[in-house]
Amino acid sequence: MKPVMESTCKASDGTTLAVRTTLPAGPVRGVVQILHGMAEHAGRYDRLAGELADAGLAVVAHDQRGHGATSPTSLGHVADRDGWGLLVEDALTVGELARAQHPGAPLVLLGHSMGSLVARTLAAKDSRTIDGLVLSGTVALPGRLERVAGLAIARASCRLRGPGRPARLLDRVLNGGFNRAFKPARTSFDWLSRDEAVVDDYIADPAAGFVCSNGFYVDLFTGLGQAFDRGGVASVRSDLPIHLLAGEEDPVGDRGGVVADVAASYRRAGVRDVTTRLYSGGRHEMFNETSREEVVADLIAWIEGHVVAGSQGGDVIPLRRKEIDGDRP
Repeated sequence: MKPVMESTCKASDGTTLAVRTTLPAGPVRGVVQILHGMAEHAGRYDRLAGELADAGLAVVAHDQRGHGATSPTSLGHVADRDGWGLLVEDALTVGELARAQHPGAPLVLLGHSMGSLVARTLAAKDSRTIDGLVLSGTVALPGRLERVAGLAIARASCRLRGPGRPARLLDRVLNGGFNRAFKPARTSFDWLSRDEAVVDDYIADPAAGFVCSNGFYVDLFTGLGQAFDRGGVASVRSDLPIHLLAGEEDPVGDRGGVVADVAASYRRAGVRDVTTRLYSGGRHEMFNETSREEVVADLIAWIEGHVVAGSQGGDVIPLRRKEIDGDRP
């Protein structure tokens, strides 16, 4: 595994963000900025960062607010107010730092799960700040009634119990069903990956798998609205290469359905280079799956073909099918 450099940078409001950087041995051909998911941290992407570095790509990943070394004493709580806006601003700040450190190198923003929603919001805000967008395990949009009810419960819980208190009810309601399809269940996190060692490491990790706060769920519902907002999608520049990947058994993304929906929304908005890839049998964390070597190879090939060497146009891979061997984005 490539050595990881740990550093910090100051966010727009003065908050100290913990940053992890992995560099290639030779020239930097491109930069990948990783935005991790909910209830995890940037360190879980060190192996992926090392493999990308072997391909000549510098990798930068920060622990988002409420996560990891950025918020060790307040895991699961982003801010008392406007947390989603702060997450997006933090991603912009780290991206600007990476560009300054590697001038002229194209920057790919890779967001996983919750991080994919932050990435989509950032792209809607100003897609000129990135040269490529990769969305991994992106989140399905709940129904309108569920969104309204969830946001109302989160706001009421903030008023009654405080924004920093764990939102145990919302956690059970929104996340408790993810494991339902995987029987017999070995653990309550089998939905993450078929690799049992990955699941066990996640469960044993004190900085992963925690219950997020009431305020966090206000932020999350806010982020969902912004990520799926038609106006925001329409503001993404038409020449931005976008790639979506997910497992066919990922319950967070409606088992591939959200990939089709999000890809279609970008195409309708006029984005010309939108590619997709579903992996047979894959669950939520494709970079930690039993087929991860194929997934990482596909990611590197996409970055090289669509960003480093310039966009080649989007060959759309059919969705919701079982046979995928031989297909490449």
